[in-house]
Amino acid sequence: MRRAFWILLIAICSLSIPARSQQPQDSSHVFDQLNQMSTTDRAAKHILEAASQDPAMRQQAAERLPGMIDKPEINEVWLNAVRLAGKLKALEAVPSLQKAFLLGNWI
Repeated sequence: MRRAFWILLIAICSLSIPARSQQPQDSSHVFDQLNQMSTTDRAAKHILEAASQDPAMRQQAAERLPGMIDKPEINEVWLNAVRLAGKLKALEAVPSLQKAFLLGNWI
């Protein structure tokens, strides 16, 4: 009876521990790539895919995108940040998006 109890307890505990699907993502590297004109498109796709599977990556993106949207220059990096904010429904980026649109930065 004790043995069955311990087996059941171990089984329950192992179910409550989240499994790691892959190695931790090097998010700082991919966000550095998002900020480079030559790699921004590829990085945006990678972030979107990773964020759809990993809540931590989604949160990191939501926290970093407003700073990218607040930049005054409008280029492919800025556009990718805006697109990612929309696709990820990043509420953290709403004030930055409002400011950019009110200033007419997107025209």
